[in-house]
Amino acid sequence: MARTSTDASNLLRCHRTIEAYCTGKTDELLKYMDTLFFDLKDVVEKAVPHDHSAFRFTVNSTIEELRLATEKSVLMTHLHRMQLDVLARAIQRKEEDMKIFEERSSFLPSAINSNILSRTVLPTLPVEILSRIFSQLYWIDNVRDAREMTLNTLVEDNDTADEWKQFFQNSIPIAVATAGAFDMVSNGKYRDIIGPHPRVLRISQLGGDPLKLLTRQSTVIFAASLDVQEMEEIQQFPWRNLVLSTETVANTSHKMLMRAFVKRFNAKLDLLDFLEIRPSQGGFVGPSPAGDPPVSTQNAGHLESKLRNARLQLGMLPTLKPFLCNITDLEIIISHARNSPIPSATTVLESLAPYSNSLISLKICYPKELEENRRFGLWGAPGAAVQVVVAASRVSFPMLKRLSFSSFTECYVKEMLLNMDASSLHHLSMAFIMDRCRCPDRVGLQCITATMLHSSFSTLESISLQAQEKTRNVKFFNDLQTPHEAFGWLLPNLNTVEMFIDKGGEEQS
Repeated sequence: MARTSTDASNLLRCHRTIEAYCTGKTDELLKYMDTLFFDLKDVVEKAVPHDHSAFRFTVNSTIEELRLATEKSVLMTHLHRMQLDVLARAIQRKEEDMKIFEERSSFLPSAINSNILSRTVLPTLPVEILSRIFSQLYWIDNVRDAREMTLNTLVEDNDTADEWKQFFQNSIPIAVATAGAFDMVSNGKYRDIIGPHPRVLRISQLGGDPLKLLTRQSTVIFAASLDVQEMEEIQQFPWRNLVLSTETVANTSHKMLMRAFVKRFNAKLDLLDFLEIRPSQGGFVGPSPAGDPPVSTQNAGHLESKLRNARLQLGMLPTLKPFLCNITDLEIIISHARNSPIPSATTVLESLAPYSNSLISLKICYPKELEENRRFGLWGAPGAAVQVVVAASRVSFPMLKRLSFSSFTECYVKEMLLNMDASSLHHLSMAFIMDRCRCPDRVGLQCITATMLHSSFSTLESISLQAQEKTRNVKFFNDLQTPHEAFGWLLPNLNTVEMFIDKGGEEQS
């Protein structure tokens, strides 16, 4: 049966399939060599009388039998040597052909460069590309003192043109903080958002041209929900990135404060690129009850919402639903009230369903602040069989390419995966904890196997797996080493597998 273009593409990407393919072709080539040299083999058979006993000699064989066996062995040795000579000549010709292609591959870039250099005007990179290059330089610059950063050094260099100095300065993130949020910026907690050495300003320090600073793509506003007056001072300027801390006051919950803030500044939230809302002092918003309405706003529909990237707690999703209609990158914290069970996997997916059509990257994690109150497991009646629950219809994530789970039991993650439909998923990361699984005697712990992932997410290209048991990782890896009876090689597009063992907080790869 002829191979399709898809089959050929998978063949050239999967090293296991390549190895099996080459092994099969080697066997075919050797059989063909015997056919190719059939005429000489026939000569050998005629030169030495055809007697199978000639090769089954013993110490009691006659001299004539031993002579015939020796003569036939010598002739067969010559025949195989001739076959090897033919293969060597073929290899030499293939190496010469390959050398031509290699020389052509090395020549073409030189020809392109010569063509470019011959032009009177050299091409320049787009501003967006240059901005990303120097932004990346800021993030990888490993220095303790901000004055030693490469970008700051270039800014201080007298030979640097003023236009480039301004460009370098724009590549360094700016953190603009209200009075109530200044401490959470200065303690380095948000290095993943603003990097190691941002420029930190209070709103009162914005100076005479706040528009110039606030419109930068790298500027992040840090605010406390009670600092409404300060936020109103910059309401007439654009907001690009916002990190909001919801504080509590007497008789007012985190959720009530958040709803009030959202209702007051809904027009600004619509235009954000990134949003994070996190209760201060370890407070967490539990799952919203069914039918919990979103905040009513003036911009009905919010079809033009620019918000693409958000980091939120699960219970905040209903309130922010009008602003998440176009969300592509979402990090969800599975929050719940202290001393209460974690929301079920199906509850989490039902909460994510309204945003599933636009999501490209989804990270689901458990907060460290609730580590001691963790309650996981598949719950059932006492003595009842514990099993993973698969809903009648799975939640579809048609655009999802990256999925990550952090600090969950394997049974919890498995239940979530079995209730998801993500046909375009390319990257999957799973970090398990085993010691707090509440399944009775761990009978509910059913490993996530390579076969299961192949059945649900056959397009996977990379997998990262972190567990507390070495045998668990070994079993998963072994499943990938041998072909499956029904599916053949599992996950044919897989090119990266990362495995970590978590031992007492220390990761070993």
